[in-house]
Amino acid sequence: MAFNNEGFGGVSQVKNSIDNTIIKVYGKKLENGTGAPSLSVKLVQTRADMQIRVDVYTNAANDKEKGLIRQDFSIYSFNWFLEQMELALHGNAAMGIEPIKADQRISLDVSDYVWAGGKRSDSPMLKNKLFFGRNPEGLYFISLVNYDSSRPKIQFFLELPNRMAFVKNGQPLKNEEASFISACSFIRTVRIGMASRSPSVAFNPYDPNAKGGNSGSRGGYSAGGNGGTADVDFDNDIAF
Repeated sequence: MAFNNEGFGGVSQVKNSIDNTIIKVYGKKLENGTGAPSLSVKLVQTRADMQIRVDVYTNAANDKEKGLIRQDFSIYSFNWFLEQMELALHGNAAMGIEPIKADQRISLDVSDYVWAGGKRSDSPMLKNKLFFGRNPEGLYFISLVNYDSSRPKIQFFLELPNRMAFVKNGQPLKNEEASFISACSFIRTVRIGMASRSPSVAFNPYDPNAKGGNSGSRGGYSAGGNGGTADVDFDNDIAF
């Protein structure tokens, strides 16, 4: 699946190997959806430098921004988030950090100038939150939530695609254990993808005159494999 960056506030870029999605997960179709929502992690070359881009396509009918929620991260800041994911999964006894429990979550909050009604906010404000957490049943999810409370809040659960199962001694693993392994695999897949695609940037510099690029080819978790929950209440820890 390919998307054109133009029209979404992104940057037109030359088609090259770094346009490929590192990993993509899917959620359940929303009640007013036209298809399953998706969350993808990409390595892209912007005007300034190489960045990690997280795109959510809600596929919700009449959603704003053509259903796109997008956030770019520096390599450093996204690696920080991956480190926090690992701490949330494993904890760190020496630092007194325990793994997160069911119905707990962490987030990387991003503030920026926000445009509304054709006007820019006077100062940076909370724009997006990138979550990693567990639902009440203990399953792990990732979510990108926009400041606009009218936009869908979607949990993308980390699990194997359809028609695959973790099996131990002839028995499928419990959902919680399989989800833990999938979350670990998510982190490693993103890091391998970041490292393997980085050298391409030197040979494909940003071209401001380019006519878009292929930024959505499938990777990682294949279509239909991941459940999701629409319009999730994240309690009062979100300021919007």
